[in-house]
Amino acid sequence: MSCEAYFGNGFSKVADILPAKVALRTGSSWFRSHHSETKIERGGEKLEDVIGRSGEEELPRFQDGAFVVEGNGGSKIRKLVGEGFLDEFIPVDDNDDSSHPIRESIGSIVIVGANDFDCPEWVDEPTLLVTRFEYANLFHTVTHWYSANVSSRVTGLPNRPHLVFVDVHCQTQLDETWKELFSSLRFAKSFTAHDLVQSPDIHKTARLSEFGEMIRSTFDLQLNRYRAGEEASGHNVLFIRREDYLAHPRREGTVEQRLSDEQEVFDSLSSWASNHVECKVNLINGLFAHMPMKEQVRAIQDASVII
Repeated sequence: MSCEAYFGNGFSKVADILPAKVALRTGSSWFRSHHSETKIERGGEKLEDVIGRSGEEELPRFQDGAFVVEGNGGSKIRKLVGEGFLDEFIPVDDNDDSSHPIRESIGSIVIVGANDFDCPEWVDEPTLLVTRFEYANLFHTVTHWYSANVSSRVTGLPNRPHLVFVDVHCQTQLDETWKELFSSLRFAKSFTAHDLVQSPDIHKTARLSEFGEMIRSTFDLQLNRYRAGEEASGHNVLFIRREDYLAHPRREGTVEQRLSDEQEVFDSLSSWASNHVECKVNLINGLFAHMPMKEQVRAIQDASVII
């Protein structure tokens, strides 16, 4: 029996859109990206340079032909999937007026024949496309890191494939970890072609323990959390501090405030720990905004309690 946490038991719903065929070049399936058919800016700007930019401007909008796959298309260009397929696999709320980037991207794919499938730039190494809905909040971004890891595992990609952001979010401190987790990082507007795996292993499961091991190994931290003498030295209580900060462009430069009683709570805990040395409680001042991601992960790994 395993005590690991699971998100589902693999991916059971499969759709074979194109018939299996012998790959033309390297044993994988190719597709072409037309960034001229994708309404998106470059991304990666400094936060101060894009204050006031709306959330809609930071997500891509795809037109037909934004992505192209090679198939038995002959001289006629046709769409890869229709509305019926999209409604079944990527349904949207009829009352929701907002766009769905994943649905739009798949709906934009067209099939062409071999004679019409050419690219000015070929990338023959495994590459993952990611559209981030949240990028500045650590707790939300962890779900993106996890999903990217799941996608790599299920499709049999190497541990650190290349990464392309199909969005235009600005720079954040979390970019450091994206760069550590993947071999390279680029934005969609500077990219023209990708290599996809043809037959993903849909029975592989997304285990949280493997995700944690991947994060720790990325920063060269030991995978075995227990250390000899840890109990004798006491318990680390990590108090993560929330400081004043700029969240994202849509706040119009408004600074988010720290919790009003945060310092009071921290001082109270610190005083209690000092007056009860027999409890062997080490209160850690978690100033994450001033710590590299490696030190943040180390502090979390070494903590007995996180506040």
